[in-house]
Amino acid sequence: MRAALLLRIVHKETKLGNLIIPTGVEIALPTILVHHDYELWGENAKQFNLERFSEGISKATKG
Repeated sequence: MRAALLLRIVHKETKLGNLIIPTGVEIALPTILVHHDYELWGENAKQFNLERFSEGISKATKG
């Protein structure tokens, strides 16, 4: 099984919510989590909604 991941290395100690991530840590974020995030996409995050892109990609999310 393959999974699409966003991989990042922390170059400077970073606070993410209540979590402090030290320098040098590699973060792997499954892309599927971003695609289903209610904070980014709204209440219908898990539904295919082509209309959300009607004003362009940059205006499709809440952030």
